[in-house]
Amino acid sequence: MSEYKNYIKIKDKVVSSTLKLDLPSYVLPKLILERLSKIADKTILIQCETGLKWKAKEIIENVVKIGCKLNEIGVKKGEYVVAYCPSDYRQAFTFLAVASIGAVYTGCLHNSPMAELKKVVNATNAKYLIACKANLNIASQVYNSSAHLNSSEAGLITMNCQSKGTSDLESVGLPINEVKIKIVDPETKSKLDAYQTGEICVKSPQIFTGYLNDNLLTKERFDEEGFFKTGDAGYYDEDGNIYFVTRYSSLLKYDGWCISPSELEMILQKHEAVKEAAVVGIDAGIMGQTPKAFVELQEQWQNKVDASELLNYFNSLVPYYKQLRGGLVIVDSFPRTSIGKINRKLLVGR
Repeated sequence: MSEYKNYIKIKDKVVSSTLKLDLPSYVLPKLILERLSKIADKTILIQCETGLKWKAKEIIENVVKIGCKLNEIGVKKGEYVVAYCPSDYRQAFTFLAVASIGAVYTGCLHNSPMAELKKVVNATNAKYLIACKANLNIASQVYNSSAHLNSSEAGLITMNCQSKGTSDLESVGLPINEVKIKIVDPETKSKLDAYQTGEICVKSPQIFTGYLNDNLLTKERFDEEGFFKTGDAGYYDEDGNIYFVTRYSSLLKYDGWCISPSELEMILQKHEAVKEAAVVGIDAGIMGQTPKAFVELQEQWQNKVDASELLNYFNSLVPYYKQLRGGLVIVDSFPRTSIGKINRKLLVGR
């Protein structure tokens, strides 16, 4: 095997790293700003489109200015601040500034429609919204209306892809410091032995603790032992290497963004013509999977609305990565499982 074998243990069908996380006792923004101060005159950020450059000391200056302004307008520790601006240096500076004063940062893509911004604002009960000049009109309208949203998906990286010294380079690597991984049978929920394929479940200090204002979704994605259900199928070998096989979860991923089909179905079903909706993922090459929708119309709306009208309605309400690039199909009825649920497997490929 390798030197890493000494740091991996397999006990009770759980693969664990015995290495501890050596983290400083202070918060992340302070750590970042301290590191930046040690390379003050070094250019560390370049915007490719414009060629704009920032030295480390210039980043610190911008972060301090934004943080001071947030304090001036009354942002308090623990309050949410939404950044509605491009995913570039503006988001980065704002994140560091918000986190530095103890507030909670949440981002929203600058090209998201008003409906999506409303969801983010209302999900967090944010009192403050930072917008670039081009987005001020939409931003101002959001605070004069109301909506509700479940929390956004959280990103997760828990594996070490370094394969130095391993015997099989096809694995995705070994668990990193303080990470525990178990493979669970998706039906029985029992832990599986080496080389048995099941759902990869992860537990570590790095994982987010749950979905904001959505206890049901949190309970669905975490098991009773606190392991996060990744939705990925895989297995481990006798040395603790983890292997990815395929996806179990209904969650889709497009251009790096996680998409919940159930969320898209709820948006479609808000249209008065829609009786029921189902969303599946179709292959989008290197972009991942893009959603495709199937809808059954209310009886009184038969032949009164077409697929293109519903498609335009939906796409106007969501950001680019949630749009139905796979299309929308009106069906007479849905295929059902033996217990009456929509059989999404039969919809894929239709």
